Amino acid sequence: MTGCRVYFIVDNTYARELVGELVKLFNDKGVLSGKVSCKAYRQALNACDPRIGDAIRLVLQDHGYSRVVILVDTEGADPQEVSGHLLEKHVEPLGEYSLRVRVYPVHPCLE
Repeated sequence: MTGCRVYFIVDNTYARELVGELVKLFNDKGVLSGKVSCKAYRQALNACDPRIGDAIRLVLQDHGYSRVVILVDTEGADPQEVSGHLLEKHVEPLGEYSLRVRVYPVHPCLE
């Protein structure tokens, strides 16, 4: 089985813990095809944070991650609007790197 390095960007510290536990559980149970290693950005970034683009480029280009997954709370807003805004403002400007990024809105929130 081949492995995959996935980097998660989340908008709160609770989500960092949740992602780590889910990936561990999925790896232990064999739910994923191959071993997935995961790491979450060292601090929470909200959907409007201008550092998101830099963080994505850094982990894909300099740290060798295969994919970036962004989990963003909608806080009650329309999930498509939230993900559309994030993609347009922070992901699409990254060019070829944008193809390795997925945005998943969580409605209304992870907590």
